[in-house]
Amino acid sequence: MTFDSLAPQYDADFSERPMARFLRGQVHERLRLHLKPDAQVLEIGCGTGLDAAFMDGLGAVVTATDISDGMLTQARARLPDTVTVDRLDVNALPSDGFTGLYQLVLADFGALNACRDFDALAAWLAMRVAPGEVVCMAVMSRFCLWETAWNLLHLKPKRAARRWRGQAEFTPLGGSPMKVVYPSVGQIERAFTPWFEVSARRGLGVVLPPSEMFGVVESRGWLARPLTRFEGVLWRRGWLARLADHVWWEMVRRA
Repeated sequence: MTFDSLAPQYDADFSERPMARFLRGQVHERLRLHLKPDAQVLEIGCGTGLDAAFMDGLGAVVTATDISDGMLTQARARLPDTVTVDRLDVNALPSDGFTGLYQLVLADFGALNACRDFDALAAWLAMRVAPGEVVCMAVMSRFCLWETAWNLLHLKPKRAARRWRGQAEFTPLGGSPMKVVYPSVGQIERAFTPWFEVSARRGLGVVLPPSEMFGVVESRGWLARPLTRFEGVLWRRGWLARLADHVWWEMVRRA
């Protein structure tokens, strides 16, 4: 599995980086608005379990899922017994599993960029989310201003345009190749709006770079501080979501 090879170092390489902690803090700020005590939560793509641990700490009843056995191993080592950890493949959704009804579904930091059929995913979630409750997801966007500008500046036009085609191949060190999908905003919303209403759309990583470029900013404190502050302003006002590394959606299940 592609992410199995990344799992042991994933937190050190990504989650514990200052930029990643700040961006995850923005997500947690939004989750606090939706989480009620004892809320039933389904997390898709839990990774090493950081978001599941946060939601469990707020009193939610969390089912944390991932397709990567390596990530699930890391999550089980981190999470208390109050969190259910299970395997879920968004491209092979079970008809008789994870029956909810859930008050919140979370798919954070590109967990759905492996999904090949958003219409099927939206229909599956519609059967499992209670009316009036919410799906929250951060999906890597079709166009990332930071990534495009950085690669054009370094004379790498193919790299600059890699998301524009809607998909690319990713092969981690020591792992197998996988297809990464970059859906457009319209594609996501067309898939979900038969059952869900968009209540919020924001940009996650508008002026902060994608993870592979964190070091460019983190090594320059004079740049990191103002960009982080500006990111916080743009996040709260929802500007420029279509130019961000990830688009963050909150979608409420229609009655």
